[in-house]
Amino acid sequence: VYEIETSETRYALKVYGHGWRTAGEIAWEVDLMAHLARKGLAVATAIPRVDGALIATLAAPEGPRHVALFPFVEGAKPRAPSSALYRAFGRVVAQIHHASDDFATTQPRSPLDVDDLLDSSVRAILPLLGSRPDDRAFVADLAGRVRGRIAALAARGLDWGVCHGDVTLDNVHVTDNGQVIVYDFDSAAPGWRAADPYGVMTWVTRGRPEYWDAFLGGYLEVRALTEADRAAMPWLVPVQLLDNVRFHLTDWVRLRGALSLSADYLDGELAVLRRWDRDVLDSSTS
Repeated sequence: VYEIETSETRYALKVYGHGWRTAGEIAWEVDLMAHLARKGLAVATAIPRVDGALIATLAAPEGPRHVALFPFVEGAKPRAPSSALYRAFGRVVAQIHHASDDFATTQPRSPLDVDDLLDSSVRAILPLLGSRPDDRAFVADLAGRVRGRIAALAARGLDWGVCHGDVTLDNVHVTDNGQVIVYDFDSAAPGWRAADPYGVMTWVTRGRPEYWDAFLGGYLEVRALTEADRAAMPWLVPVQLLDNVRFHLTDWVRLRGALSLSADYLDGELAVLRRWDRDVLDSSTS
């Protein structure tokens, strides 16, 4: 993402990596943002080219790269987390879920399928644990238990719809009057909405559970959660954590090289998963 500054305003030029998204998938993202803006949410919408197209394609040395231009989101990144900020953040995420209930487009977007995410994660991680049988057994067992629990809860009616896909303060600006604006819908896709705030929920085991409580309270001010959704939330966290490990071990290394990860990266991520399993999942009930 490049910031473009003129004498009058600023823009964000998003240049997608070769092979990262198809033009159709980017059009899905652009359509979603336009839909949310029409519903009254503060969302930056794509700016058309002089020929009216919202997506351009550049001939880069590595292959075609798609490009879209957006207004630069007003406000600034929050200086520090707080319960008040997370409560406002929860309200905005609930508004996104609510406003996208009737989103429709002919453009393609692969759903955030739990089984696919787990399978691809396990395939990427297990070969690296060949000499670590305890860790290998833990990852395989955790994935199996999560898959079974989510399948059971899905049968009870989980909320399926558009997810932002990367609900963290990294993708938030706060204006001078305190308005929270969410951006970066690159990871958005249809999925179980109970999975969307997984990053916020991890504060439960990172020493600041009040942030999760504040976010959840703000969300519930706007949108209700079923009993099944509440029960699924802690079980969907490992799905996203494992997928994040897969991303760093595959896509990230391909982009940045193996030296971009510390030698103890995998140890640290497995420790997080073990702590979540011990402190949260062991006490979770269906």
